[in-house]
Amino acid sequence: MDSSDEDDDHDEDDDNHGRAVLQPPSSPDTVFSSTPPKHRRKAARRSESAVVKLSALLHQQQDEVGPPSEGTEPSPVIPDWMDLRIEHSIWVQIFEYAAVHPGQNLIRTQWLLQTALVCRAFLDPALTVLYRCPPLTSDTRLQRLNLLLSTCPSQTRLNYRAKIRSLHIDVTKTHLREGLADPGLLIRNLTNLSEVRLVHPYDEPPYRNLTDHIRFDYPAPLFHALDVAREDDKRRPTRLKSWQWNARMMKQGFVRSLAAVRELHLTPAFAELRTIHFVNYQLPSWERHRKPPAADDSAQIAADEMYARELAGCLAVLGHLEDLTFESSSVVGPPLLDLLPSRLKRVQFTNCWLLDSQDLAAYLTSHGQNLESLTLNHNHSLDLAFLPLLGPTCPNLKELRMNMRYFREHDSWGDAAPNYEHLLLPDQVPKWPPSLQLVDLDSLRRWTPHVAEMFFQSFIDSAPALPMLRHLSLKCMLNIPWRQRSAMRQEWQERLEAIFLRPYEPPEEHYTLRAALAPPPAFGQVAKPKTKKAAATRPSRQSVRIATLQGDSPSRAGAAGKNLRSLGRTLYEEPDSDEFDVEMAEEQDADGGGGGGESEADGSGTGEEPRRSFFVQGLCNVVSLKLDNQKPREQQWQMADFVDSTDDASDPEWPGTEDDEE
Repeated sequence: MDSSDEDDDHDEDDDNHGRAVLQPPSSPDTVFSSTPPKHRRKAARRSESAVVKLSALLHQQQDEVGPPSEGTEPSPVIPDWMDLRIEHSIWVQIFEYAAVHPGQNLIRTQWLLQTALVCRAFLDPALTVLYRCPPLTSDTRLQRLNLLLSTCPSQTRLNYRAKIRSLHIDVTKTHLREGLADPGLLIRNLTNLSEVRLVHPYDEPPYRNLTDHIRFDYPAPLFHALDVAREDDKRRPTRLKSWQWNARMMKQGFVRSLAAVRELHLTPAFAELRTIHFVNYQLPSWERHRKPPAADDSAQIAADEMYARELAGCLAVLGHLEDLTFESSSVVGPPLLDLLPSRLKRVQFTNCWLLDSQDLAAYLTSHGQNLESLTLNHNHSLDLAFLPLLGPTCPNLKELRMNMRYFREHDSWGDAAPNYEHLLLPDQVPKWPPSLQLVDLDSLRRWTPHVAEMFFQSFIDSAPALPMLRHLSLKCMLNIPWRQRSAMRQEWQERLEAIFLRPYEPPEEHYTLRAALAPPPAFGQVAKPKTKKAAATRPSRQSVRIATLQGDSPSRAGAAGKNLRSLGRTLYEEPDSDEFDVEMAEEQDADGGGGGGESEADGSGTGEEPRRSFFVQGLCNVVSLKLDNQKPREQQWQMADFVDSTDDASDPEWPGTEDDEE
């Protein structure tokens, strides 16, 4: 999409903010809610008038009362949310942040609908967030959305056609067929559509249904609607920026082969693709025998190479491609990696079980000059042997993500183990690119303590050459005695934090919009901020009640202790040996058993050699090191999953005897 078209799309969307209501066929939330539209319109008018009256009353009271006098508690200050200086784009960002479920990548639909009805200023930005990627979780919602989009924008309060940018459709929940659920009827009215993804739950973790047949194929109206250019508001064909291909949806539908995919990539709708996602593309030999071909099977090897060349040809015609993802595909290997475009900036390989470090190192050597993001998740045969070549071959790499947790192929078989013996060897010292900003490595295992320390030391040695690093997260497994593991975790966590963690800066003391009644304290009376050591070394698997008592003040902790003693209860600690050892070590340091601060650092008075000075980077916002011996599982249970309530009074201890009243 060229710049002039993008400007026209934004202008077309922004010009509808002040459009008057003529004959709206439905209120803004009839697509995603079952509440009658008439009642919601009345509620919206009542809410809007109430907000306006309350705001005027508060401003009148503030003008009459004036500034608060000394010794009196000031009244709360409510900002003027109707201020025109708060632009529409700012409200959109606020609602995008507030509408996401905590810890989930889901949008709270009902919350956005209720927020849109609070006042007129909230209507358009809230619905912009909702309709940017509408949650089509049922046939009813799809039919309602089609009815809404089929209405001329001049007859609705907002231009809903211009607000939809992405479509993520689960084909098991929404059945695309002729009629009101016709995908062509949906897409041909969207003027700013840039992303389409048709997904199926079988293609998601734990990836145990990759060979099952699904009852869906790509429908022809879906692709015909992309080329429709109407005379009213859609003046040109749809130009997609992101698309997902699924091999199991190419059996009997409109698209049946890679040759048809290549022809579609030459059309105006797909010619400007920047992001493409391939799911479940298997080599011919893997589909027949579930294993790579033998070295002497030249016919099967030639068939696999031909298939890889056809797939690479589908990518070669996309001149704007920057982001490539392969998921659950055995085609990822030397024949395909050598033919991929060299202009890619973001590459992701997920659950590609034939990909190993040797093939990846060869790909990075020939195609890694422009890479900015590399994501490697759940690849059974991939270890870390490619890290020594990462720095020289990928000078522009900014993000490195790896999740080395694997999934079983069958429910009853324990075949989730990695297909390599050693994660890293002692002579394979990682080299990190100077442009690196984020490192997130999860479930590192099958290595020795010596190799793990060498791996951690590589970050410290490269600290002067990592000025852009802001996020460092490492989760490792070591099967060694718990005392050794605990001491190792504490030592390297302190080293990494001392070198990379940004110093803590306390916030300003004024937490209100009003001026401070009392002058700020003198320079010599300012107390030092509390360090983050206590919070950083708190065990992560403690129960909620223990964490609450540790976070309270001494007076509250004492009161809680009295209440517990009066109830005859016992305060238990989490039975984790690693955390016990950390706490014991901290107590010894506090009592002076661990040595002094400066004298220990420089070695004076101890007879030891002085420690080598290290470069302090001090720019990372996140520095996390988790070191344990847990076996990675598909579902990791924690202490919080077994606590039914955070209220101590509602969870009494069992006395050990039966109730006499029963």
